Amino acid sequence: MNNVGFEKFQKIPVEKMIKAEWNYKKEDNVLSRILEGNMKRNGQIENIIVREMEDGIYEVVNGNHRYDVLKRLNEEEAVVYNLGKISLAEAKRIAIETNETKFSTNPALLAKVVDDILTEFSPEDFLDSAPFSKEQLEDFQRMIEPFSWEGADIPNGHEVVPKQAKSINIKLSRDIGRRFATQVEKILTMNTGPADETKKMSNIIKEFVNYLQDIDNDVLYQKANRINIVELDGSGE
Repeated sequence: MNNVGFEKFQKIPVEKMIKAEWNYKKEDNVLSRILEGNMKRNGQIENIIVREMEDGIYEVVNGNHRYDVLKRLNEEEAVVYNLGKISLAEAKRIAIETNETKFSTNPALLAKVVDDILTEFSPEDFLDSAPFSKEQLEDFQRMIEPFSWEGADIPNGHEVVPKQAKSINIKLSRDIGRRFATQVEKILTMNTGPADETKKMSNIIKEFVNYLQDIDNDVLYQKANRINIVELDGSGE
């Protein structure tokens, strides 16, 4: 591994920077607004990667959207990592390597982190600088809340037709369907965790199956190739 010299981390005038015409990242006005809120709150935490051009100009290799925000905020200097004079191909390679080497997110664990944040900050304040919608915050909340069928329209909550079919359609009210789907997602994304938590999630599935007592076990476990969960149009209908 090449040693990274601290001397390559520099402050340079924003006016001497230019965007890369070959930048392949999409423009997104909503994300750009959130990024601006983020940088107003925190300052420029992440450096911008640049390469040296002719006449003392620096082309942005990674960080074009951050550069846009710095200009809108009338910042005079930017913190950069200066790659020096490298070829266009080398710059594009580094852009891809640094932009696309991302790890996937575990939604269940992210929901818990977001919940911890909201104990100190209001949702409105958090949404000013975080890339989530109000609906996503509500989804996170549903993921960490203990699941219960209480209050749902249980007597008419499900319908299975027909019993002899290879594919069983289970129609749920919107309320039950969304709560159940949230818990299924939580189970599927919980790759690691305490055994008791995993067991608790498994019990949710068992609770649901208990409501399907009108289905013959032979049909449910042997003849059916798949079970389709279908939401009704209205909650509790």
